[in-house]
Amino acid sequence: MKSIATLAALAAFLLSACGAEQEACTVAEENGVRTMRCPDGTSAEIPGPVAGGGCTVEENGDGTRTVRCADGTETVIEDGAPGNDGKDGTDGTDGRPGRDGTDGTNGRPGTDGTDGIDGEDGAEALVRTEPEPAGSTCPTGGTRIIAGVDRDRDGVLDPEEETDRTVICNGRNGTDGTNGSDGQDGEDGQDGQDGSDGSDGATALVDMVDEPAGANCGFGGIKIVAGLDLDADGVLSANEVTSTRFVCNAPTWTFGLRYDAEWDAMGAGVANLVGFRAQIVGAYDPFARLRWRVRFTDATGAPVAGIALATGADPIEWRSWTEESFSDAQGEVILGGSGFEAGAAGLLAAGGAHVQWRITPPAAGTINATVELLSLGNTVVGSGTAEVQVAPVLTGITLWGFGEHPATVRNLAVINSRVAPTVDPDELVSWRYTVLDGAGAPVQGVAFHYDLDAVDGFDHAHWTDALVTDASGVAVRSPAGIAARELQLFRGANFPVSFALTPGTYTLQVELLEVAGGTVLATDTETLTVAHLPALANFLHFDAVQADARSFVAIQARHATTATPTETVQWRVTLSSVGATANTPIDGEELFVGDAADHLYHAWWTDSVTTDASGMALVGDPFPAVEAMGLEGVILPFSLRLPTGSYELRLQLVETAGGTAVWDHVTTFTVPVP
Repeated sequence: MKSIATLAALAAFLLSACGAEQEACTVAEENGVRTMRCPDGTSAEIPGPVAGGGCTVEENGDGTRTVRCADGTETVIEDGAPGNDGKDGTDGTDGRPGRDGTDGTNGRPGTDGTDGIDGEDGAEALVRTEPEPAGSTCPTGGTRIIAGVDRDRDGVLDPEEETDRTVICNGRNGTDGTNGSDGQDGEDGQDGQDGSDGSDGATALVDMVDEPAGANCGFGGIKIVAGLDLDADGVLSANEVTSTRFVCNAPTWTFGLRYDAEWDAMGAGVANLVGFRAQIVGAYDPFARLRWRVRFTDATGAPVAGIALATGADPIEWRSWTEESFSDAQGEVILGGSGFEAGAAGLLAAGGAHVQWRITPPAAGTINATVELLSLGNTVVGSGTAEVQVAPVLTGITLWGFGEHPATVRNLAVINSRVAPTVDPDELVSWRYTVLDGAGAPVQGVAFHYDLDAVDGFDHAHWTDALVTDASGVAVRSPAGIAARELQLFRGANFPVSFALTPGTYTLQVELLEVAGGTVLATDTETLTVAHLPALANFLHFDAVQADARSFVAIQARHATTATPTETVQWRVTLSSVGATANTPIDGEELFVGDAADHLYHAWWTDSVTTDASGMALVGDPFPAVEAMGLEGVILPFSLRLPTGSYELRLQLVETAGGTAVWDHVTTFTVPVP
């Protein structure tokens, strides 16, 4: 039987209702429902599945009763009221109806939106009772109440689903009355009457009520209260409650939070841009209003006050965000004001929402940042914690990408600059570049090109603004100066430059200066080795061409830097079939072209060039030869469809003026039988 202890408790209650004078009540199935009937005519339905057959209840003569059922189970029932059955978990709330569509101009009214899908029911809270035998826990026995959440929704409270156990003990028997006084000496008189029985002990009562969502159960549940019926009125009054337990519903959704890498380390006393991705998956109200709470603690767990945290709409302008708050004495900051809707914030979307903040820790050390998503009632929807190493920021310059470079062509490098927070943020600073040759003589006319609006250096060869060294080999950037606060960042500020040099060895020194007094705040020096690069040709994937199927191939090509960089050139490809004695040009062959980064989808490329009677086709537009002289050269991707056979492919760089080939490389390849 599913819950013998529950049946026993119910039987005990119904027997007491039948009256103490009745000798037996019976339990039997009637119309599919298990029903107990007593000789005095009273009856009651017993909840639970019908196991088959009937049950009988018998007095044992010692104040207990035994329930015997046809399935062989027996339960001894002692005095004491049973616990009430566990109540079903409450249904999840219906989703909100969709908003009505707007009326069209001079058209029929839009129909109402369909109702939202009902939210998933919360997991049901279950309770069962078992008899507690007499022993150290309960000298006169009692009832054990076991509660939990039916997570697998099978209607049975499994051991792994139990969350609480409570024992309610039976009242102790009253003390015996005093014996009657002895008769006078002489003939034995009649025995005195026995003293009256002591009063029964108080009955243990258990009550269960729904618990609304709140501090005790964030998503609602059941409250179980227990105690002794001291006034014997059958009702558990508030002053009789000795134990309170809660069985809480589980949420119907999950929350995830992933911190970006910037949380691993931050700079002390300077602004740091950090972000994280948060997502709610499951049945959650998209119109629920939420807020963020951030808790900062140190390595010992003590709150950290005074950490500045700012928000803004445009992450590109994060340095200028004005909505800034500071952690209080408890190390807490609340963000979100009157709240934001979960759906509008993107928390329910695929991939969740990416949130970015500006954080300024006041001092170096280890801090723990706990981010919590709260309802307006301060219920925690979800949270995550990151351990942050806060390091001091020192003034300095670092030159990146300077070293070995090809001659003639523009090369990209980066100057990273940092200013410590101890420097006045309004102090104006600038940079001084000095270029010397291998003999230590100044080099005049070196141009360092830059673009203040560039987000990367992909197009650096076309930057036009430049600093040019004078006769002393010196060029000054931002002579009027910029505010030091622009460089007061944990990782500093990067300034990319694009430059070209003739072959030789050079020394580059970059200094960070105070504009007002010319004091050097930081300096770094690099040695540059510049040499010409030879021509390069790598034919890629030609050994994997398949017959009668689109196949991807590519050519890595570099023009020698000794060539004229300003000459206008164009790529030309020639495709021939290889014969025993001579090659035959292939006329009308379509070669598809596209972006090498999109090579996985080359079979869907539609742009193409077609070979002429000489097997030739021009690829792309004319361009300055210098664009093919970079360190890695250029990549020319093709998508081919050829039958089985042997082939030769020739790639040439030709002058547009006269058609002369200034770069010529060839490969042969075989397309095997499928």
